[in-house]
Amino acid sequence: MPALGISTTETDPFYLYIPMRRFILMSFFTFGLYQTYWIYKNWQYVKNRDNLNIHPFWRAMFGIFFCDSLFKKIHEDPLLQQYRYAAFNPTGLAVGWILFSIGGNLFSRFGDIIFTNPLVYLGIVLLLLAIQIWFFVPVQQYINEINEQGKPSAPYYPWSAGHFVLLGISVVIIIVGLAAAAYTM
Repeated sequence: MPALGISTTETDPFYLYIPMRRFILMSFFTFGLYQTYWIYKNWQYVKNRDNLNIHPFWRAMFGIFFCDSLFKKIHEDPLLQQYRYAAFNPTGLAVGWILFSIGGNLFSRFGDIIFTNPLVYLGIVLLLLAIQIWFFVPVQQYINEINEQGKPSAPYYPWSAGHFVLLGISVVIIIVGLAAAAYTM
């Protein structure tokens, strides 16, 4: 990632450049927490490249308020449009993600009241999570395509401590969930 206020080089990607498979698997196995990390890292790229006085951490923590502006920033970025115009609808994807994020959170808290069969409940939770992830896929595909075209020597973002922290949090969530389920039986 470029340093604050320094223009990008041939090896600096435009935005978070990660393999699509890693994005999808990390999003799924962290129960959507990776999407917050993704928002954070992309705002960090914007802050550094454009020398902005923003706080990527808070923009990620309040992602439902800032994902639309991030998607629009990526969609309308003149550096990226030199290579190809973005074909995705930034507001449509952001609104869809927000609605399914809120809906998924509400369902995870109250859905077990309606669906008493735990397998049906789990299936619906996983389906809602998969739909949430889908709203980020066109944006990440665009970022990857532009980086491959405009920065062919740029490496993928490596596995980082953030990746492993998110996976660790997910393991703890699973253990606590299984323990709680066993306790209530």
